[in-house]
Amino acid sequence: MKQVMVMRHGHAQWGGGAGDHARALSDEGRDDAKAMGRFMAAEGLTPDLIYCSSSQRTRETLDFVLPALNQEPQVFIEKGLYNADERALLGFTAAALPKADSLLLLAHNPGVHGFVMGLLSAVSDGVETHALSEGYPPGTLSVFSFDVDSWALVAPHSGLLTHCHAPA
Repeated sequence: MKQVMVMRHGHAQWGGGAGDHARALSDEGRDDAKAMGRFMAAEGLTPDLIYCSSSQRTRETLDFVLPALNQEPQVFIEKGLYNADERALLGFTAAALPKADSLLLLAHNPGVHGFVMGLLSAVSDGVETHALSEGYPPGTLSVFSFDVDSWALVAPHSGLLTHCHAPA
């Protein structure tokens, strides 16, 4: 069994003149990232492995999520996740370290929203899906379960959505 978690970075500040890659989280984004870390811990959602975009706002989101988790996952900062599309996100999933059973991809829209919609096959009872129809707001986390033994077998339209949560 493999578990894929897909998170969009928290709300970011606009402007600043340093370029999109260097945009930092806003106060709201920092608060939301902390809240998402607490949500993940409360739900027992602790990844073994994290691939995080190299942008400032994704790295800051990760910095606020990690302290709430009950273990220290292996983390890779990946330039290729900056503005990655669905195909690239699936490629990162397929190439995940074999020993990991749970993967968190922390990246950007529109890629993460498209990737989540592309993985979706079924929804567990009671899972709220408003964030999927609202364009995947900043800080949103979706979690999928796949009945496979290898990351290479994670395929579009084969994931059971077990959690979908956006910051309040």
